[in-house]
Amino acid sequence: MPFRIMEQGIEAVRQGNKVEGARLLKIALNNAQLQGALRATTYLWLAETRADIKEKIECHRQALESDPNNEKIRSRLARLLEMDLPSFDTPDDNLPTGASTGFTPPSGMYVPTDVPPPAVPANQPPVITNQMADGLAPKRKRKSFYRMVGIIGGPNGLGTGFFVNSDGLVATTRFVVGGATRVTIELEAGHRLQGRVVRSYPEIDLAFIETDFHVHDLLPFSLQPTIPDNTPLTAVSYSGKVMTGQRRISVSDLREEWFTTTIHHTIDAGGNPVFDENNTLVGMLTRNANRTSVYFFGLSIHAITRYVHHFQHESRDSGTRSYCPSCGYLARAGALGGFYCEMCGSVLPEKADDTRFPLAIPQLDGVYGENIHRKCPKCQARAGFFNSVCLRCGYNLNKGTHTPIIEE
Repeated sequence: MPFRIMEQGIEAVRQGNKVEGARLLKIALNNAQLQGALRATTYLWLAETRADIKEKIECHRQALESDPNNEKIRSRLARLLEMDLPSFDTPDDNLPTGASTGFTPPSGMYVPTDVPPPAVPANQPPVITNQMADGLAPKRKRKSFYRMVGIIGGPNGLGTGFFVNSDGLVATTRFVVGGATRVTIELEAGHRLQGRVVRSYPEIDLAFIETDFHVHDLLPFSLQPTIPDNTPLTAVSYSGKVMTGQRRISVSDLREEWFTTTIHHTIDAGGNPVFDENNTLVGMLTRNANRTSVYFFGLSIHAITRYVHHFQHESRDSGTRSYCPSCGYLARAGALGGFYCEMCGSVLPEKADDTRFPLAIPQLDGVYGENIHRKCPKCQARAGFFNSVCLRCGYNLNKGTHTPIIEE
């Protein structure tokens, strides 16, 4: 019973009804049956209904008491305690507020205004080690900065990205990274480090870049599951330029991950965080547009979060997977001795210099989908059938004839 009430409370918070969500979560917490990790989760969601920092801290304290071995809760509590400290920033550390455009970046977001263009061609990123970046970069207070980054080395010029977890994973668009496997991440002018493209989803124009940089504070994102029509939107580029618009009413069906905007120009190759009127993150600006419209689409922050979880799930067996830059998939075939990505058929980067030859490996048959129990009576292949036609040789099971797969 308390678990069901907890679920209802969480759903209410997700829908934006914080008052009702807080009421239900408190009811669940009053039940002694709710213990351990579930009780801690309830306190964490209750903290999301609180605007006062001290109330948030108290909720996190009680969450940690309920689940004392949870390091993530301990880390979140530490960040909140840091936020509650009085500021000792010098004038040089003050962040630009974008007053000329009416946009105030979320607290702690570093928005540079004088980023020089990259000094090297876009397809030849400079080789800068993390040690060099850490040693030569200006000393900054890192706990609140660098939520947004510049991306150098992609095929379409300078792009923007932002951190989506505390381990330094950066989200940007597939258009920004293209088929690159490594790019340069610029935290600010003079402070660069190497980033490795680890996953991309071309169908929704999303890519993830892994860095060695640990982030203590992420951009606050909206809990609303959708963006209401006519909501004012602000997209920010790494160079500090601001693009304004609003949520456009759409008359056509879109993928659920996307939302329409009235933003019709971009400063760079994309990947810009998009904020609502409350300065909370609602998504990322892509370079996708309707064929009959000049307006760009945005990718929902909830969709991005969902794909972060999907990538993390795939990465649990990272030792047996490798990134395919052609299609963005994490392929398993390479670890089993195969040369080609099982998703798109492209040669895997680590196998590009190998001498490729036919392999008779049962595990590869499973990965490549050639382990169908029923063999083709014509060619004996186990590649499978579509509409009763062999996918290997074109033999038609129903007619007992051979039909070329590619017809004239």
